[in-house]
Amino acid sequence: LQVLLSADAACIPARNVRSFVEELLQRRDNATAGDILRHYASCIGSADAGLRRRTAIGVSEIADLYSRTGRDLLLVAVQQASDQLMRETVPDLQPLLSAAFVRLSQEANNAHYYPAIEKSLDAVQQLEERNPTLGRDLRPRIAVEGRVREFLGDVLSFPEVPEGLTEVLRRTPRAAAEHVANCLGQCLRREECDRLLELIAHVGEGAIEHLREIG
Repeated sequence: LQVLLSADAACIPARNVRSFVEELLQRRDNATAGDILRHYASCIGSADAGLRRRTAIGVSEIADLYSRTGRDLLLVAVQQASDQLMRETVPDLQPLLSAAFVRLSQEANNAHYYPAIEKSLDAVQQLEERNPTLGRDLRPRIAVEGRVREFLGDVLSFPEVPEGLTEVLRRTPRAAAEHVANCLGQCLRREECDRLLELIAHVGEGAIEHLREIG
């Protein structure tokens, strides 16, 4: 535990980090598990390129633990990985950092944790502006557009629209409009249609216009 919370945390093999954290989770010690994972992810911004390399590889291997331990922790990890990816100057580290960022983003998709998904999309947009080739490579790998129909199910399953979902859909307006159009054709109750139409109105004019074109 002392090493995992030190500057040498990234030197611990990812399989050992996983074993230790999973044992803590079995004991219901989520607080200590969270401290370890938070500190481990922070090593991705180390001044030492070797530590950044080890951390990026390790985070890719244990990305699922971030969503299992706490959603806010997943958001922090996505932020740290994207920040380092944007400022990384060592060319051969970019693929490793990209892989870590993608894995964390995919975990956010799997967990339907929309604030972290929103952060991923914002990071990709910034990367597209700074490094168009890298940004275009990352967008399909985090695959948010392909999950929009699945996310819309949360609109109908919960009393309120989940936090962050509207913001995610604003960043994917065409996919949102297309899937809303499909869902409208399958809704059995008027209130479901009303909820979807209210949602698309909040998403914005771009989505509304595309919905009109589809119609």
